[in-house]
Amino acid sequence: MASTLKFKIAGIRKDTYVETGEKFLDVRVEISDEAGEVLEERNFAYPPATTKKELTIELKKFKKNYLAELAHKEENAESEKVDANADKVIEELQNKEI
Repeated sequence: MASTLKFKIAGIRKDTYVETGEKFLDVRVEISDEAGEVLEERNFAYPPATTKKELTIELKKFKKNYLAELAHKEENAESEKVDANADKVIEELQNKEI
């Protein structure tokens, strides 16, 4: 599934923090499946002096980390499934006469 996800900058605009008056770039990234259904949105704030190259590098890092985390979750889910099966077999066979 992870390899079929698409990451898109769905919005980018200048904004200002209400509390401090500090300006920033508000970047919204959409993560969608191969059918185009948006699964998740993430927002990021960057200094307004951030260059296109810097922003691209940062968002690529986010994508790489997101996919790695997703792969790790998928591995853990499979491992938990195997462990649950092992626990069930142990429970059913422990102290059984053969």
